[in-house]
Amino acid sequence: MEPTQKFLPEWAEACALSDDAFGAAYDGQSGAERAWMKKTTAQIYELFGSRRVQERALSTSWRQGFHSVQQTRPLEYAVAVFGPECCSGPEAVAAAMPVLMSGAKHCAALRVGDGADAEDAILAGMELCGMELVLSLSEEQAQDMLEHMQGLGRGAGVFLGAEDLCVSALKGGKMQVWNQPSAFRLGVFSGNGSSWDFESLKWAHPAAQIEVWKEGDGSAEDFLTESFDAVYVPEEMEKAARACQSLVLGERQEGTWIWPGIRPELFWAADFALRG
Repeated sequence: MEPTQKFLPEWAEACALSDDAFGAAYDGQSGAERAWMKKTTAQIYELFGSRRVQERALSTSWRQGFHSVQQTRPLEYAVAVFGPECCSGPEAVAAAMPVLMSGAKHCAALRVGDGADAEDAILAGMELCGMELVLSLSEEQAQDMLEHMQGLGRGAGVFLGAEDLCVSALKGGKMQVWNQPSAFRLGVFSGNGSSWDFESLKWAHPAAQIEVWKEGDGSAEDFLTESFDAVYVPEEMEKAARACQSLVLGERQEGTWIWPGIRPELFWAADFALRG
């Protein structure tokens, strides 16, 4: 049954940021910063691609005499929620791109808190990755919007710097969610002639704890035993790093990002039935 509610309630229409705000945010970023966000957009699209099959059902009759149906289909909505602590353009783009590629009927980004209408790197990132609907909301308004969306049916949300809203969305029972780690730790191994763009790395991850190991600080083996959320290593260390780290990035990736936990499956409605 089709939902009777509109995706955007009337009160929220006034909260949508204007084209002028997008344009000003874009103009406010340097050419290098825009290039990093474009690269993030392009890489994530190549990695995951858009959802080309809208609905798939597999019906099977088994030898034991029973029947199963496995079905996947698009969600009603997908949303990226950026709380006050989210201030990174690449991190925001890396969350918004999977939302846009999900195949969901409705897609939006919610910017929450004081300054949520700022013409900054996040809004510039939304302009660059193609997120056309961005709402500037107070926390109370964001809560109301999430409740409204859950009234539409099943959906998915990715939350950056908005843990309380994520917890609340989970309680609604109709939203599949991913929540950004409250803090994450990045390790950089600087040795063997590697040349890292630390300025871009700090710009891309302003809230992260970035630890740089130089020659003499410890061996590569010691570095790789640390509990990092992601590591930046020279090419010759990549294979060893992949064996013990969840995300390994090389040179010329300092200003890009990918969230390992945001997978295409988050945005699928999957059902399984048995009979007979």
